[in-house]
Amino acid sequence: MAHEKHPLTLYTDRLKSGGDIEEIDETIDPSCLGVQASDDVTITAPITIYGQAYVVDEYLVLDLNITTEIKIPCAFCNDEFVLPIKLKHAVHEESLDEIKHGAFDAAAVVREMIYLEVPLYPQCGGSSCLRRSEVEKYLKKEEVSEGYQPFIDI
Repeated sequence: MAHEKHPLTLYTDRLKSGGDIEEIDETIDPSCLGVQASDDVTITAPITIYGQAYVVDEYLVLDLNITTEIKIPCAFCNDEFVLPIKLKHAVHEESLDEIKHGAFDAAAVVREMIYLEVPLYPQCGGSSCLRRSEVEKYLKKEEVSEGYQPFIDI
């Protein structure tokens, strides 16, 4: 049985000699990233990755463009929605000293780049929840106190 190359494995020995550039053009299934479906974030579309890998001094440099879609719950109404992810020129550097046996699996880097694009408070309407008017009646209204408020005008 032959050992199959992972689509995101880069061999640094090939890049060290003569300043070669490896072109990356892959469309992979989210399972290739070792992503487990969770309650919060699910990658729902194939991941398209294109860009370059090259060595500069003692570092492997990845310059990637990544597109996919994730399904996440709205932070306001909790309805799930699909959020497109589009990264352009996302750069990652990895010390060659840290790369064992000259083979670097970029799957963890791609997974991290995707997850870092998830907004802290995602909302189904982009910048505002589509159901905001329905949900607002259940929210506690803040009362302004009479005491000293040094930051009230900020």
